[in-house]
Amino acid sequence: MTLPEKQPEERECPSCGRVLKSEFAFCPSCGETLSDTSVFAGFEDQDLAEFITSANQYLSESGTNAAESAFGLGCYLGFIPVVLLILILFLFGLRNWIILALIGLGAVLIMTGIVALLSRRARATNIRTAYYREVEPQIESYLNKTSITRGEFFSAVRELLPEDAPLLEYIKYRSE
Repeated sequence: MTLPEKQPEERECPSCGRVLKSEFAFCPSCGETLSDTSVFAGFEDQDLAEFITSANQYLSESGTNAAESAFGLGCYLGFIPVVLLILILFLFGLRNWIILALIGLGAVLIMTGIVALLSRRARATNIRTAYYREVEPQIESYLNKTSITRGEFFSAVRELLPEDAPLLEYIKYRSE
């Protein structure tokens, strides 16, 4: 098997050799940590507000990407059972188009609700994973390189970010 040629914004996983986008922190094939990846490039030079904003934005974007992917895939795969249901009902003699349309609409609404719940769960799971794998170690490193205490950092996060910020969700439990 030949791997595709690397583009400038891509690199190779040192463990399995898969070609990856440069922003990946972990190889999706083998799970290898890509050591030269830094979520917050040059974080030592950032002031506290920039660092907190960068960390929160990273968590938010990773959660949004996971939710969008899960929702799209779920809608695509959820369409198949709805079509099969309507086809089976039609083959078993239900020829009333209005009833078939109502059953199809109900099935689509139920599938959309299920997909929305799964998408929300995918977002939460991805944010949690990104926090513990990427953001928390970066916070530790930032605190070690600066003279900011953990309490000052947590206070700054509470002041800077809105209540629904992903970073604030995890900081809240760590500071209690």
